[in-house]
Amino acid sequence: MKALRGDGVGKELLAELAPWLVAAALVDWLLLRTVSRTAIFMPKTPLLAELFLWLGRAGQLAANAATLLALICLAWIVWREAQQRQGLPLAVVLAGLLATSTLFIVVPPGRWLVVVQLLLIATLFLLLFRLGQRQNRGAGWVFLPGGGALLLAGLHQAMPGLAGSLFQWGEALVVVSPLAFWWVYGRSASRWVQIGAILPGLIFGAVYLASPSMTATIVVWSTGLTLYLPWWVYALGLWAAGVVLWQTLAAQANGAGRMVGYGLLLLAAGGYAPQLSVHQFLGVIALYLLVAVSSPGFALPVRENSVSQTATFHAPPSRVSPPV
Repeated sequence: MKALRGDGVGKELLAELAPWLVAAALVDWLLLRTVSRTAIFMPKTPLLAELFLWLGRAGQLAANAATLLALICLAWIVWREAQQRQGLPLAVVLAGLLATSTLFIVVPPGRWLVVVQLLLIATLFLLLFRLGQRQNRGAGWVFLPGGGALLLAGLHQAMPGLAGSLFQWGEALVVVSPLAFWWVYGRSASRWVQIGAILPGLIFGAVYLASPSMTATIVVWSTGLTLYLPWWVYALGLWAAGVVLWQTLAAQANGAGRMVGYGLLLLAAGGYAPQLSVHQFLGVIALYLLVAVSSPGFALPVRENSVSQTATFHAPPSRVSPPV
């Protein structure tokens, strides 16, 4: 929305919807694309079959909610970018991506599917270009590995015969991305947070060593990663992601920190080289959120002592305006 009169601060619809989008995307990812698919490795007792049936229905409901919220967020981004001259290229490309993806729900894309992939690549390139422009502020570089992974995956899907090796490079960037986030947002975490974040990596390592083939199958279904790197590399990435999420989503974190956490969760929920357009949208929205975090004048709603307020941050520190 435009700036509210009297306070000089703009309320961002994307920031308002981000928590709901993250929640729906995580339920879709964890229930529909991860837990429900583990049923293939389990004996099908009647009780277990009924349980997975309801888990699948809950996941489908969350997937529909995530799709609707993602479409609303993308439409708002198009509107917001169209308000300024420098945002017109991104608005036009995103509008094309949104229109073609919506049209292909009812019309088979055929050969036009490559057009969607090229629009996605152009969108990611423009967002990465913005991040590159902000590197001199010290805020942009940390988001480049995750965005680069999305870009390489998009190139691989658009030109599989010409860009096969890019897929492996992109997967390596997926692992590097949480380490980059940790370098900026996680190094200040307490010793107990750093130690506690080891647990997800240890669980992954134990499951992988116990059954590498089953673990690789579930992971590629869930996230698109092939696990071609040593298992401890992925465990290290899980540790870094755990520290960053604790630091950015903790109760004392400011609005900017929460947006970083939301962006990281959306990147994870979207997966690497996703096959569905809504999962590609999650990556685009996540990258846009991270671009906005590094932008001056981006407004975020926060709550303090149960009073709705609006925080505007220009750099790492944030300033809270009087209650609206």
